[in-house]
Amino acid sequence: RLLCLHGFQQSGPRLRELLAPLMRAAPPSARFFFPTAPHELKPCRASWWRVDETDSRNVLYLEFERSRETLLALRATAAEPFDTVLGFSQGAAVAAVVCSDAALRQQLGLQRAVLVSGFMPRDASLAVSVRTGFHLPTLHMFGLQDTVVPPEHSQELVGCTPRTNSEVVTHAGGHILPQEPDHCRKVWDFLQRPGVLQN
Repeated sequence: RLLCLHGFQQSGPRLRELLAPLMRAAPPSARFFFPTAPHELKPCRASWWRVDETDSRNVLYLEFERSRETLLALRATAAEPFDTVLGFSQGAAVAAVVCSDAALRQQLGLQRAVLVSGFMPRDASLAVSVRTGFHLPTLHMFGLQDTVVPPEHSQELVGCTPRTNSEVVTHAGGHILPQEPDHCRKVWDFLQRPGVLQN
């Protein structure tokens, strides 16, 4: 049961389209959920928070509480808890924040994470939370030619997740989701690996 979080200026339906190769490779029991972030930027394009860069030394992510409410509302309509969060780009940063919030993580039922082209939040308070509270098994995937989220930014996020039961997969491409059969297989191999689930 994968909670899938889209990137900046995307939407749930758009992420579903982009994840089609991964979904085709999924085991029959897999279920996917694609919420759209609550902060609409333009039709069919949304964000998980509003950014206040008035002080470049103290960037703030505003109204993230609305995103928490969106995720909890989706959980309330689902028959069972989610067990995995998959985030792309901004969605990966959101996933890291969600996984570092013990109460929210437990309410959603999350036990593991897949972060694609992820990065540390620039909001200092959320970054501290990720550095100190992210303890779930995690698969990180990012492109060595990514110019949107440079590899060193994704690598910084890697350093916040546990070494045990976590994995890093790089590829020669840019800012993309798993498309190639080998990349999709690595995602499902990780999710089905014994010991990744916490219970």
